[in-house]
Amino acid sequence: ITDGYNLTVGGNVTIGYGSDTGLKKLDATHNGARTSTITVGGNWLNYGTGTAPSQFIADDSTVIFTATDAGNTITSGTTNSPFNNLTLNGAGGTWILQDALDVNGNFRLQAGTFNANTKNQNYAGNVQIDSGTTYTKGGTLTFDGTTAATYTDSTATPQNIGIVSINKTDTVTPATNNKLTLASSMTVDTMIIDG
Repeated sequence: ITDGYNLTVGGNVTIGYGSDTGLKKLDATHNGARTSTITVGGNWLNYGTGTAPSQFIADDSTVIFTATDAGNTITSGTTNSPFNNLTLNGAGGTWILQDALDVNGNFRLQAGTFNANTKNQNYAGNVQIDSGTTYTKGGTLTFDGTTAATYTDSTATPQNIGIVSINKTDTVTPATNNKLTLASSMTVDTMIIDG
């Protein structure tokens, strides 16, 4: 348990071990006003296999990937443990999804290359793609939050983010919280609005 403190790992984070049967957790639950920032210099591997899958409990934490080399991977595991806030910020770094990605807060591609690798992604909060970065589309990218969110692509030529589903729900009528605001141009292959 990080207990609201920060954790910096220069290399890989591995949660669980293959076919382990006991539950393995990385728990980033906050403590009072403290919220954790987890900085990772390599791969993220949540095995999520066995009779008691490994698990990442994000709570209100922020995970920042800072690698500056190619070939880094992000594996959420069969439990698809969601992130809260997720930032990729390594000049020259590349990250490749190995399974579906679920971000319950904000996603920012601040520096480097993100390859969604045909995998689905769900984003509940803001999505920001900074200038000088590369986003390679994957499966379906779904905006699924219950509050208003903003999409921003600051690259010179807006990047094609592939198949986009806007499936934001609201608890009031008329809907006021489920909107997605474009703060820049958005380029997609297909857009589905079903929220």
